[in-house]
Amino acid sequence: QEKYVLYAVMAAAPNRASQIRQVSRQSSKDIDLVLSRPGTLQGQVTNEEGDPVPNAIVYFGRACGQSLPGIQSDLSDSDGRFAITDVFAFKTQLIQINDPVTRLPKLIPRSQIYYRIEHPDYGIQLFVVTEVPGTADVVLKSPAIVEGRVFDDVTRQRASGIRVSVQGTDTSEHRGD
Repeated sequence: QEKYVLYAVMAAAPNRASQIRQVSRQSSKDIDLVLSRPGTLQGQVTNEEGDPVPNAIVYFGRACGQSLPGIQSDLSDSDGRFAITDVFAFKTQLIQINDPVTRLPKLIPRSQIYYRIEHPDYGIQLFVVTEVPGTADVVLKSPAIVEGRVFDDVTRQRASGIRVSVQGTDTSEHRGD
């Protein structure tokens, strides 16, 4: 049985928005990568105390689950500032809906794009961008500490060598409210 492998195909050129696509070896389709006019997303990464966070990887494009240095990404400097200069320019449209709680009309983004920030002290966090060129100042939240034990249901003994992962599921702050 042939192993399913993903490959990252990238295209980058000066004064153009880079493109990244994932393809598998089994894919027989041609790949069209369109390099459009670029926009710049700039901003500052700080922590909850307002201190700059240097060396945070801020990125949009991912290939096979990871950022690619210099492709739709930037590393925050000593002041926490970053500028990603090779992403596509866009501006989201706003649509009016009736708030289900208040029943009053409100505007929400029709579309939004999630960018990511990685830092060893804060993990991976998402933030929403609704317009490029634009500015996004991002406050990284301190990571949570989860403590507990894992038991084997058959032996009723503590299990060892178990990998435990946690993923946030509350996306209420990303719904345009």
